Amino acid sequence: MLYRVRQFLRLGLLTVTRTEARAGRALKYYRASSSGYFVPFPATHADTVQAVYEASLDHPRRSVLASLAQVWSGLADDARDYGLYTFGDERGLMSHVLLPYRPAVPQRGGTAGGGMLGPLLADEAPAVWNNTATLSLSARDAKALQRDLYALHRRYQDCRDPAGESYLVRLTLTPAVVVPRQRLS
Repeated sequence: MLYRVRQFLRLGLLTVTRTEARAGRALKYYRASSSGYFVPFPATHADTVQAVYEASLDHPRRSVLASLAQVWSGLADDARDYGLYTFGDERGLMSHVLLPYRPAVPQRGGTAGGGMLGPLLADEAPAVWNNTATLSLSARDAKALQRDLYALHRRYQDCRDPAGESYLVRLTLTPAVVVPRQRLS
């Protein structure tokens, strides 16, 4: 650890904030010299940009999955109440949702009153949302959605309630890339 601390000091990544005298060696307190750093791709050990991105998302992904599993496990008294509800139309699979109850929605479309997620939107239900959907948008609509998501994030990022609960939030918008299936040999 001391080797790394000295290395970071030498590189200007850490600064000593204070030193306390004590018997023997003085006790030093450190902090990062900046609130953020840029690490160029060539300085990483990754072979591809995708590998860097995967590594950066690994911890948040595991945190989101653990949080979702904990909340979902408290929604049904019996694991047999859970199910994967899938639906689609002539265009193919539209979505699938893990639910702690059998949804009361028509098979084709029908989202009136919150649709299959209505019970999750009730005041007494926990605040949880996990949804992935493929949307067909014009470039203009996609940019509008991007800006709406940014504004929504900023709106709630500025809320600070000391008595409030912490929530993990992940919003993703990306052009859908068709990943070719790997053949099994």
